Amino acid sequence: MPLSKTISDNEPETLLRADPDRVLALMVFARLDLLATACGAAACCGIGLLLATYVLLLEGAPSGVPIGPNLAALSTFLPGYAVSWAGGVVGMLYGFVIGSALGLVFAAMWNFTHIVALGLIVLRGLWLDME
Repeated sequence: MPLSKTISDNEPETLLRADPDRVLALMVFARLDLLATACGAAACCGIGLLLATYVLLLEGAPSGVPIGPNLAALSTFLPGYAVSWAGGVVGMLYGFVIGSALGLVFAAMWNFTHIVALGLIVLRGLWLDME
């Protein structure tokens, strides 16, 4: 039975009785869902940038001092973004796009490294069995 086969909802008890080593390997080398990770990272980045902008606006600044010059520097990379109420919404949209891309890349790299590690473990086991 290949290790890549996932456990369905109707067979966990059978699988636990049949092969606990396989269950342990599936749990240790769990795959990340690409779409779920991308959506989660998108939500975190988008809402985070929106909240950072709005907190700066609510705190305000003394007269003559610019509000959030460090956050305003993002307008260099994110056209249309500004430390303003409308700019927070634009920043949130950029945050969603950037966060989803980063989440997708992270999940893909996570899955790839775990597949490689599991393959190396299997190869080492086969190599030790040949001795």
